[in-house]
Amino acid sequence: MLQGIAARITELYIADLSQLLQLSVDAPDVYAGTAALARLVIIAGTEPQLTLTRARYEIALQAGRDPALRTTIQAIADLLHRLVGEVVTHWQPAGDPLPKRIVEQQTNAMLTFIDGVLMSFVLGRPAVHDEAELDQLLQALLTGIETSYLAGAEQAPARPQ
Repeated sequence: MLQGIAARITELYIADLSQLLQLSVDAPDVYAGTAALARLVIIAGTEPQLTLTRARYEIALQAGRDPALRTTIQAIADLLHRLVGEVVTHWQPAGDPLPKRIVEQQTNAMLTFIDGVLMSFVLGRPAVHDEAELDQLLQALLTGIETSYLAGAEQAPARPQ
């Protein structure tokens, strides 16, 4: 039964995430960047989607003890990682991208932050209240990691070639 529930949750999440990815291609001015991601998170924290988000967290906890279940819901994590990675990549300044490892750190930090925000919705104690607030926090997170990297790069001694 849990396997069937996990499969259905995965199917629904993949459909939603795939739709957002497609919208970002079709209408990049409206559905691109951190604002679109913030919109998706706020929707996931609001009924009727909140019920699905709660179910996803319940299944994720169970999947920690059930490898077959973990495999089923891994598709959600993979697609979410791809989506956030694309948002972070497109967020980078044109012509002067950060090294891939820094972009990956930004992606992982955003995923971790988003999971925390979603958990706050699941627990009934929202950490954010609207898309604009969440968008501002997501951009601040990306900027903070970039600033930290650039400050570290300036202080680091030059490496011999």
